[in-house]
Amino acid sequence: MLMSNGEIAALKNYLKNRVAYAKYYSGGNWHKIDVYKVDVLPDGRFAAYILFGHDAPNQISKIEFYNVDGGIFASGTESINKESFSEGILYRYTIAIKQTTE
Repeated sequence: MLMSNGEIAALKNYLKNRVAYAKYYSGGNWHKIDVYKVDVLPDGRFAAYILFGHDAPNQISKIEFYNVDGGIFASGTESINKESFSEGILYRYTIAIKQTTE
């Protein structure tokens, strides 16, 4: 049995409204940051963005996205070196939602 395309689209829109904020780990501390944008891309992937401005630390080793209930939506280890970018970094996290019949 397969989910309808309309329900998959509704699920992606639901996810868009679940992401509330993010935190990143740098210099031994966690720092809260606003989510710049959450979107569904033309190819159907879900995407959440963070904009690290010129005042962000040079080394970022972990990122966590939080949901509206304060729980972790997604997390992972990263290796971001902002020193190599003069203006800042637009970080994008994507999820592809696919269904299979098993």
